[in-house]
Order: sequence, then structure tokens, then C-alpha cells
Amino acid sequence: MEEKGNRIAAESAIGDDAVEACRRLARRQDFERYLATLFAPRPRRPALWILLAFNAEIARTREIVSEAALGEIRLQWWRDALEAAAADGPVRQHEVAAPLAEALRAGALDPDLLHGLIDARMRDLDDAPMADEAALLDYAGQTGGLLAEAMAAAAEGGQAGEAARQAARALGTGWALAGILRAAHFHATGGRQLLPQSALAAGGAGARDLAERRATPGVRAAAGTVAAMARDRLAEAGKTGSPADRLLVLKPVALAWLKRLERAGFDPFAVPDRLAPAHLLVVMLAARWLGRGI
Repeated sequence: MEEKGNRIAAESAIGDDAVEACRRLARRQDFERYLATLFAPRPRRPALWILLAFNAEIARTREIVSEAALGEIRLQWWRDALEAAAADGPVRQHEVAAPLAEALRAGALDPDLLHGLIDARMRDLDDAPMADEAALLDYAGQTGGLLAEAMAAAAEGGQAGEAARQAARALGTGWALAGILRAAHFHATGGRQLLPQSALAAGGAGARDLAERRATPGVRAAAGTVAAMARDRLAEAGKTGSPADRLLVLKPVALAWLKRLERAGFDPFAVPDRLAPAHLLVVMLAARWLGRGI
């Protein structure tokens, strides 16, 4: 009981201005997951906002560097920041790194999961396409899956049972797989090939079809394969009776978008990448208060 009280006191010691900066960044860069944090217990939201801001910083590494070596240096900077926080070293004066260090020292975030998220972003620096479904599933699990697990832990003050962690990991993996389909336009512009090459080849499609945004039968078939993978993982994300369950409001959002994709014949270039804000809120509120889609 004393340990819990100390943890809550430490969490409240994180500066309001620092938390607000992270909240704004999370809202701007990761709006849907940000909305999900508003369903978490109020004392846990600052840690969730800091976590989402941290994830946004490392996830955009590929987009802001001109070559892979610079990306590796940037990710190493974040590894060093985590190590310094763990060792009670100097706090880096950065709008995300500073509150992140405080949240880690308060025990509000799981440092192992954060290190895992950094390691996963190394894959973003590699232009090689995803070879097959197994490679894509691993990438989704190490990015979206780990982030959701970290969110579940943060929603419970840095602690979460194994069942809650597994459910969150499944939710995040399914969310990431759906997100890869939603980002088809963006990835094509950036020259990324995230649909499994094996699935594309099976339908007679290739990298050029994606680069030129051609929804050929092979592209549609590959998108359908990834959509089925996403649904399978989302189906594994069930209630566990913990505060982390409130993050399940993301599940019906992903399912609603996947239904739109299916209606479009699995053309990933024909569907807007997100639901309208009003629709998004209705889906989340129905999931939270009426249990629909969970």
C-alpha cells in the first residue's frame, strides 16, 4: 500500500507544463490512441500521453532523416536517454525525454517495453520489403503490439497482469496491421513496401503496383490477407477485468475501418485512412459504455 502511494505521489510530481506538451504532441501525432487514453483512469493519463509522445518521436525517425545511419544515431540517442533515466543520470532537456525520465523513475512506465519499441523502429530504416506474412506479423507485434502492452501497463500504474498484457499485445498488433493498410498512400509515397511480398506474388502483383497505387487483383488479395490477419488478432483482445480494458475502445475503430475496406473490394487506395471525428467518437463511446464491438 505504501509503495502504491509513493508511486502515485511520484507520478503527480511530473511537471504540468511537460505533461501538457506531451499531451499536445500525442493528440497531434496519434489522435485515435490519444482519444483512447481519455477513457483510462484520470491519474494514469499523464503517463499514457508521455508514452504516446515518446512513440511518436521514435516512429517518425525514418521520415526526418536523410539516411539510415542518421536514423540509427537518433534511435541510439533515445536508448541513451532511457539508460540515463534508469541510472538516475542527468535528465535530457527535451520536451519528451525529460517527462519520460520522470515517468520512468516514478515506475509509471515499463522501461523494457520502451527499449523494445526503439529496437523495433530499426526495421523502419531498412528499405527491404516485407518478405511474407510472418515478417509483417512480427513487425506489427514489435511496434503496435508492444506499444499497446506498454499502454496497458501504464493504465495500471506501471503494473499489469499477464492476461491484460497479452490482450493488449493482440489489440495493438491488430491495430498496427490495420494501420499498415490505412497508410497505403503514405507508404507508397515514401517508397515503402509493407504488404507481404509472398501474398503479392501469389496474385501476380509486385512492388511497382504499390508504388503506382494500382489496386490490381494481386494487391487486393494481399490487402485482404492482411485484413484477415488484423481481424484475427483483434478477436484475441478480450476483456480481462482490469483498467487496461478501457483501451479496448480502439478495437471497434479498427474493425469499422476494416469493414469499409472490405466494402471497397479490399482496395487500400480507395478508402480514407481514418473515420470522421464524429463517427470515431460515437464508436468509442458505444464501445466503452454499451460494450458494442468489444
